[in-house]
Amino acid sequence: KVTQAEKLATIGEMTAVLAHEIRNPLGIIRSSAEYLTTKKRDGKIQEELLSNIIDEADTLNIVINNTLGLARYKTPEFGQLDLAEHIRGLLKRWIKSPEHNSRVIIEFENHQVCKIFADKNQLSQVFINLIMNSEDAMPDGGQITIEIHSKNNEVILLFKDTGSGISQEHKKNIFKKFYTTKDKGLGLGLAVSEQIVNAHNGSILLENNKNRGACARICLPCRPYKKMQFSLGEFGQVQEIER
Repeated sequence: KVTQAEKLATIGEMTAVLAHEIRNPLGIIRSSAEYLTTKKRDGKIQEELLSNIIDEADTLNIVINNTLGLARYKTPEFGQLDLAEHIRGLLKRWIKSPEHNSRVIIEFENHQVCKIFADKNQLSQVFINLIMNSEDAMPDGGQITIEIHSKNNEVILLFKDTGSGISQEHKKNIFKKFYTTKDKGLGLGLAVSEQIVNAHNGSILLENNKNRGACARICLPCRPYKKMQFSLGEFGQVQEIER
């Protein structure tokens, strides 16, 4: 069990990281807004500052969503989902979003119908976290390839990129809460993703491709186990309970 001291230490660590991550975007938003209140305004600069405000507000939204995802995890709401169709729709929305790195090409070729029972909103969060990580690893451009494979009673999803890959040091810590190698970010995206996949009775693994880049491998059962349900334990730990 998590002791009171460990709980307080976790809360303290989360508070410190949150304060750091929120302070920077707020500073940019404030300075941009202050400039916009001045009498003399250059049209091009004004447009750039308004864009900064929107971008930093989006950054704050991601920080809040990842934090809430870890602190107030919800039991999956299982429903039938056409996985390929869901990913196609997700990618159409993603490439139009301001967070998307337009230098990165995303390829998804899948013509088979692949239906599973899952929580589509939670899986969307996992997929977006993986895509964002890959794009961050390729700031100058690259390619993400998404594949779906069916095997027996499970589905295997592969998210491959052409980035620099994952070092051995990072690989052993990559799913730990608050662990990050980025200048921005809480280090919660993969921790939340692993939690969601585990709650679907699946598994997630990050490894390097043979030639170049990294690959996220997600295995999901086509149907959730009938005799198991999931509940939220201490600090977002998923517990299995027999019905």
